[in-house]
Amino acid sequence: MIYFLYGKDTYRSRQNLGEIVRGFLGKGNASHHFFRVNTDNFDPDFFGELARSSSMFGGKYLISTERILSDPGIKKIVLDNLESVRDSDNIFIFWEEDTDKETADKIARYAKKTQEFLPISGVKLKNWIRTEADKLKFNISEAELSRVALEHDSDLWAIRKELEALPLGHISDKKNKLSADGAGPMFDLTDAVLSRNREQAIDLFEKYKNKGVPAEEILWRLLWQAKTLFTVKKLAGKSPATIKKITGLHEYVIKKSLDGAARFRIEELDSLFRRLLDARNKSNPLAGGLDYGIFYLLLKL
Repeated sequence: MIYFLYGKDTYRSRQNLGEIVRGFLGKGNASHHFFRVNTDNFDPDFFGELARSSSMFGGKYLISTERILSDPGIKKIVLDNLESVRDSDNIFIFWEEDTDKETADKIARYAKKTQEFLPISGVKLKNWIRTEADKLKFNISEAELSRVALEHDSDLWAIRKELEALPLGHISDKKNKLSADGAGPMFDLTDAVLSRNREQAIDLFEKYKNKGVPAEEILWRLLWQAKTLFTVKKLAGKSPATIKKITGLHEYVIKKSLDGAARFRIEELDSLFRRLLDARNKSNPLAGGLDYGIFYLLLKL
């Protein structure tokens, strides 16, 4: 049995692949009945045995292949054995990104299910973003939704990563309120970042830290500032009115952000935003914890 998943939209095809694998394992199939195959570990003899029958293994197997058709030799073996793979009791999932039409059409003739995942845009993209935001249990505004769709186009991996950060970054709607620890919105710190005043930013960071403000709270403010700078920088060629319509930001924030963004290259802002996300998610933990991570980031202004 063959499932054929392919196309440029690797995020949705990966999701579909995961659903099939979870469904197989959820039916009581042992995990050792599941094989992942790529160009590095492809074994022609083992592939042939799995394609011909499952009886010698004593049960049904799921074989998930990844980009193996990019190798001409492996591709020939697969295409030459499609009839056996189709008739096998085992389940084969061919996951590919770039596949020529002739190859895709040939595999599709033997597959139980074929799905091409093309990049989505427009209304479909916005509906997808809303659905993903619902999964993350937060309401995304129309302005924020339009900004995310415009900024990342059809890159669903980047959109999903930003959506995961948005609930944390949504301090803009409460930036004029005092936080529980009395730190306030910390505009002086974010202004120091805007002006790339490294020494002042570090001094203010130490001041708030000595006041007992949690590092996570400080990170929120910096993350919002970096995200705003990055967004405005990408829209710098448009009028303030257009930027406001797209982002929902206040005119004053747009003016300050345009001035501040002019001091950064777009690559620097992208790097700053991603490093703040990494610090928040602790995906790249730094010695000394979050406090040191923030200090190190400010040091690189």
